[in-house]
Amino acid sequence: MGLVAPAALALLLLAGPIIVLYLLKLRRERRPVSSLLLWPKARASLQANQPWQRFRWSWLLVLQLLVLAALVLGSARPFWTVTAQPTGRNVIVLDTSASMGATDVAPNRLETAKREARRYIEGLHPDDEVALVVGGRQGRVLVSPTRDRELVGRALDGVGLTAEPSDLGELLRLAVGVAGGQGRVVLFSDGVAPAPPLDRLPVPFEFRPVGATGKNLGITAVQVRPGPGGDEVFVRVDGSIPAPTRVAVRLLSGGRLLDVREVQVSPDGGGAVVFPSVPAGNDVLEVALDTSDDLAADNRVWVARSGQQTTRILYQGRGNLFLERALALVRGVEVTRIGPDDPLPAERFDLYVFDGVTPNVEGIASWWWVNPPAAGPGFEVGPEVLFPEVSFFDPEHPLLRAVDLGSLALARTRAITATADWRVLATAGPSPILLVRESEAGRQLVSAFSLQESDFPLQPGFPIFVANLVAWAGRAGPSSLAVYRPGDLVPIRVRPGATRIRVVRPDGSEIVLEPRSELLTFGQTDQLGVYAVIQQAGDQEVDRSLVAVNLLSPDESRTAPRSELPVFGTGARELPAEAEVRRELWWIFALAALGLMLAEWWAFYRGVRVRLPAWVRLPRPLGGRRLGRA
Repeated sequence: MGLVAPAALALLLLAGPIIVLYLLKLRRERRPVSSLLLWPKARASLQANQPWQRFRWSWLLVLQLLVLAALVLGSARPFWTVTAQPTGRNVIVLDTSASMGATDVAPNRLETAKREARRYIEGLHPDDEVALVVGGRQGRVLVSPTRDRELVGRALDGVGLTAEPSDLGELLRLAVGVAGGQGRVVLFSDGVAPAPPLDRLPVPFEFRPVGATGKNLGITAVQVRPGPGGDEVFVRVDGSIPAPTRVAVRLLSGGRLLDVREVQVSPDGGGAVVFPSVPAGNDVLEVALDTSDDLAADNRVWVARSGQQTTRILYQGRGNLFLERALALVRGVEVTRIGPDDPLPAERFDLYVFDGVTPNVEGIASWWWVNPPAAGPGFEVGPEVLFPEVSFFDPEHPLLRAVDLGSLALARTRAITATADWRVLATAGPSPILLVRESEAGRQLVSAFSLQESDFPLQPGFPIFVANLVAWAGRAGPSSLAVYRPGDLVPIRVRPGATRIRVVRPDGSEIVLEPRSELLTFGQTDQLGVYAVIQQAGDQEVDRSLVAVNLLSPDESRTAPRSELPVFGTGARELPAEAEVRRELWWIFALAALGLMLAEWWAFYRGVRVRLPAWVRLPRPLGGRRLGRA
């Protein structure tokens, strides 16, 4: 313990004038009265020749002296010392993804993480810099490295939840860049995310887990497809549960209940249910779970069946029954078929599918090349690989959402090497089996294996994969049946004559876009719900389409927190020796002075009588006196 300003203790001498004011006699005004019989004490006081009066005990005097003592001690700035080790720069990474809204810890995981982050910052050396990186699917630097703790605290107070799934790899890459090799990265998260594609960081890394249990069920996939008596709605439910359970799934349209079905959900494989014979129409379907769990964001999803624009697809190959059936399940798709040796038609299509052929893809924007027999733009085809096992796939890419390739069986595939502009979505052994490339012109997909030489078409995820492909690569417009998640780009095909495009978000706010090209993309999809895209020519509406944005993330619905991550920090450097850090206590005395002043005011105006226990023996002047106005 010590004092920063011990000279301030000299202010304790002010106690003398306060006591003197209590000893001075009052100068009373002379007034004529009819008799002095009722004023004996006042008469005795007037008869005294001295200006001082005998000291009388006053609780108000005690309170005033205590207030003075608290203020003087606070001005002296007392402190106590602790030892701390300077760490340089600390990059605080705060996960704000949807699963951080789980309520297994009060009030939720994000608020708990913010509280732990504040406690961590309070324990740092005063010379340490602090930076703050937040986000879910996309990270952003909220506070650049600074020693201003108040600035960091205000930024933490303003951090809120997002509806996005988590991408810890993106957050950590951004944090490493902010650290710049001068400090460490500290992640506050529940770890509910796919394993980060980073197993080793070039800076020291620390993971602070948040969360307790993680009991939750959520809707992780939804698809509407044509059926014999109307539309069929496929719903998949998954989550973190200790034992198999049954849950009711409700299907609504415009708030009106259409059907209720129960689904059996297992801890490992989840569960699925199909609503048959749903009357077709241009409406918004809502699917809801009747459950009370840790996370509410994944208990409701929406499907907007209005505003579907036709996607024109050209298929070239020897015929593929599985693929043709999967395409037939996607609403708004028009398929044209040509033989493997036929020339490509002059008319343009939204998506080209080449199955085991060698086409000329020059000038074609979006295409899917299945089992390429020869090299293509940016990739080379090598020898065959027999019976490979899937070793990796990216479930966060729009193509593989709600598609599980972990059990995919392959008879053979081709070893493909590609340039850096191709992104690997799945590998079997050391060879990539799914590659994608995106550009302003279009989107391309390469499958290194034949569908007939795998069990992919027999898996329940294959129709979902084809629907995802049509929505991702076709881009005919805002497909109401596509799987859009928070942060996704929604394509908008501009109608002829449209001069303004209004996007009405689920909370009622509007965003106005100017149609400067035939195809626009809208990316402010951070809210869950239904968006209305309204195209106008002047004041006249020429087109209206709806698109739904849902969480639909198996990883976020499995809210069981992780206690550790497969990420390790390297680049550890020799840190400075531990140093003593002062923790000042002046604020405690300031609060005490305020409390004592409030107590004095209350005692003065209320005239409180102090009653002590019977076993306390005080001198006669102290016993039971009423607090008087001094």
